[in-house]
Amino acid sequence: MRSRFASLAVVALLATAAHADPTSETAAAPKPGTPDVGLDSLLRLPPTLSPATEPRAGGATKQEWQQRFATARGDVETARQAIDKAQDELGKMARGTDNWQMAAPGAQAGTQTETSPMSYKLRQELRNQREELAAAERRLTDLEVEANLAGVPEDWTRPPGEAPKPAAAH
Repeated sequence: MRSRFASLAVVALLATAAHADPTSETAAAPKPGTPDVGLDSLLRLPPTLSPATEPRAGGATKQEWQQRFATARGDVETARQAIDKAQDELGKMARGTDNWQMAAPGAQAGTQTETSPMSYKLRQELRNQREELAAAERRLTDLEVEANLAGVPEDWTRPPGEAPKPAAAH
């Protein structure tokens, strides 16, 4: 879009120059202190507007791919930690109950603690965390597939400091 803008600016400049009256004073002599601007400098973009020279794959730079993978891996790790925390709390609750519980014939012993509001809340939280982990792992897998299809180099997708995967022997 910038090159189109630059082309339009050059066309507009040339059109005004073609319609200028060569006998007028403003067209004949430039104002004192005005730099002489050549046509070739008008046809080039300034260095600040030139396209990025950083390599890109799949429309993103190495740093952008690494950031996307770091975010996806962080989501997976956060979900795993939340599951571990919920399982620990549920385990503490189970250890805190008496192992010797009496129940009516046909009724399952321990149903009282399994249906307690805290136990139900923790089991629901654990279920939600497992669903979140599955969703985070799917997002990471989708990102890996996207990077693979876009031809992103493997070192752009690895966490910093991780060694490359060995090639599979056939």
